[in-house]
Amino acid sequence: MRIKDWHKFQHFKDRRPPWIKLYRDLIDDVEYHGLPAESAKYLPLLWLIASEDENRKGYLPTVKEIAFRLRLTTSKTSDILKSLSHYVDIKAISGGHQGDTPETETETETETETETEGRFRGVKRKKTLKAYYKTILPDNLKHQQFEVAYDEWIDYRFDDKKKPLSELSVKKQINRLSELGVVKAVSAINNSIENGYQGIFERKEDKNPYERKPLSSGGF
Repeated sequence: MRIKDWHKFQHFKDRRPPWIKLYRDLIDDVEYHGLPAESAKYLPLLWLIASEDENRKGYLPTVKEIAFRLRLTTSKTSDILKSLSHYVDIKAISGGHQGDTPETETETETETETETEGRFRGVKRKKTLKAYYKTILPDNLKHQQFEVAYDEWIDYRFDDKKKPLSELSVKKQINRLSELGVVKAVSAINNSIENGYQGIFERKEDKNPYERKPLSSGGF
């Protein structure tokens, strides 16, 4: 398990920092205010526990250890973690046990406050765009498979530092994807991410050879 978007909470080079960041945005966080009171109470404590991760990536220990630290039963702890799925990635593998390569000390030391703040603004922008496109989604694209794919497209455009998406570009992309339908739209998005495109391009095999195409680059 790990805390989502951990980079916005701390930028220390040392494990077990004396304090973590708590952003003012939490006051206006709809997800936080919708939590059960008990879950909202324990979320900051989980952030503190995550600050002890030796790889500085926000990983949490086992449910049993968390239960001991919070003075709760394992069953109660599991229930609380499930209710905090917006903030806690339960499926993530602990960096302290396998898989993740820790950041080097040099990388952490050279990270500045400005860089951390900049990434946090990027996270906020991504959330805004993800919320926005769902408000203009046509009926034929209101499908979980499409929403997962387009969420990944937004993440890709931000995480790979491509030219940022705007509400206007998102609106035009959604309109064009609506013409393709869910299956071809998802295929086009995945194709574009796989090939590192900045625009969304259909796979060659998905195109209708008898369909008359406009004279354009083919992307949108």
